[in-house]
Amino acid sequence: DFNHAMTKNQPTMPTGYTLGIAWFPNQDILISADLDYFQISAKNKRDVLNISTGIEYYLNNNHLVRAGLFTNNDNDVEPNASTESVEQVDLLGISFGSSIFTGPTMLTVGAVLTRGEGKAQISDSNPSEIKNSLRETYSFGLAISYNID
Repeated sequence: DFNHAMTKNQPTMPTGYTLGIAWFPNQDILISADLDYFQISAKNKRDVLNISTGIEYYLNNNHLVRAGLFTNNDNDVEPNASTESVEQVDLLGISFGSSIFTGPTMLTVGAVLTRGEGKAQISDSNPSEIKNSLRETYSFGLAISYNID
């Protein structure tokens, strides 16, 4: 049956739950935190919890700086002899940036750095061969926005 084959081969999507809070202790500082839980029922996958925290500081009415700390946990299980082509690396990241406002225009520059260590199966022909894995990412961004009234 065509419909059964299509349903059987569709990827399983995770269910996500998010809880966040933000607090202005004064007019110049914003502190925020998020918890993200992803639940999935699929072969070689696991549920994960990610945590994000951040702070923004308004230097004046036209300039702010921000920084954050977050996890980006891998939903793959740790590789073992019964898994195939699995890499499981949980990441820890930091982000920082700055925005300048002039009238309806905002210029933002920022960076996100992540790093994590884990395990990886690098050979389909030998699933018992599991190596240490290191993953690092460095992302830089520039954004310009204009508010049209």
